[in-house]
Amino acid sequence: MPIEEYGPGTAFPGVIGRTTDESSPAWPRAIYHVYAPDPLPAGRHELRFEFEPTGKPDIAHGKGAPGRAHPVAQRGLADGR
Repeated sequence: MPIEEYGPGTAFPGVIGRTTDESSPAWPRAIYHVYAPDPLPAGRHELRFEFEPTGKPDIAHGKGAPGRAHPVAQRGLADGR
């Protein structure tokens, strides 16, 4: 089953049914970009996304822990926008 993407500020195009047979998935299109100070050369590279919690989760209200995200390329921080 293909997943439909939709842009920021648009309505959710999927269907939330009682079962997976009655549902159709949709996923928001990525709105963030990651830039490195210098281009990476061709070849294999290590890419990571680190999350640093800055507070406690609010489970009672269905919220996870707030935090700061750090994209990492080649063991150095990239500029995530």
